[in-house]
Amino acid sequence: MHKKGISEEAAKRRTRRTVKHQRGVVGASFQDIQSRRNQKPEVRATQRKEDLDQRKAAKKERKAERKANKASIQSSGAQVSRQQAKGSARGGLKA
Repeated sequence: MHKKGISEEAAKRRTRRTVKHQRGVVGASFQDIQSRRNQKPEVRATQRKEDLDQRKAAKKERKAERKANKASIQSSGAQVSRQQAKGSARGGLKA
């Protein structure tokens, strides 16, 4: 009647809720990530296998190329011993 008890009814305090956002990473945009997430596991497995096969083939090619280069250098007769090559890289052999 004489406004007693109103001070006891304090309004509830509001708390701020954090808003979560999803965003892309350095190598991929958010749409790329979502599209990969929504793919079927079989599709992703086949893609992974194909990529692995490509990398293995490229590695095998590079190895064969290095082997061919090594063979051509040895057949030309311009073979340098390890110590000579090491010394020339540092500035010559020391006497």
